[in-house]
Amino acid sequence: MRYLALVLMTTFLGPSLARAGDLSGLGNQLLDMQVRAMTPWRQNDGDMQVVVANAPNDKGRDTVPRLLFFGRAPNGMALQYSEEGEIAPVAVFQTNSVGGPLLVIWGSGTGLIVRAYALVNGKIQRVLDDGSFRMPEVIHPNISDDSTVDIVLAEPGWVEVNGTKEKRATAARRYRWNGSQFAKVGTSDWAKRIAR
Repeated sequence: MRYLALVLMTTFLGPSLARAGDLSGLGNQLLDMQVRAMTPWRQNDGDMQVVVANAPNDKGRDTVPRLLFFGRAPNGMALQYSEEGEIAPVAVFQTNSVGGPLLVIWGSGTGLIVRAYALVNGKIQRVLDDGSFRMPEVIHPNISDDSTVDIVLAEPGWVEVNGTKEKRATAARRYRWNGSQFAKVGTSDWAKRIAR
């Protein structure tokens, strides 16, 4: 069964792994896990590989979603950071081209958990932890500067539409990347969220 998992990983993940460069030793570390998503995280000093997988929890018993960050090491790729995730992964993506934060969105059963991670002083840190009832919006307010990025999260409200109440986005919570964390900029009316 272990060899089948390695063959399937190589078959389905091989093209993305090849684009990410030499990932020697990563396959052996993932043999006992069910990989759900994998993406490169581009950094100025080399790429990392981010994996969402079902794996044993911190006590080594139940299988839970885990978020794993692998980075370059002398003998290939090595685990740099790991934490338990939420119910189900929804999306994992980098907010800008190189060196920027990584956004991870989890389904919680009642909404979305929005978390961002960044390399701060050489260590992976969670730099945003919030929630939303719909997918976040990633906005680059300065088109000529890829490092400036805002995350906009929707706050729900009940709006009357054709005589019935519907849950809609009514307010926007905005966070701006300052190089080490996403700082809250403020809250605005949802319709005015872009005009900042």
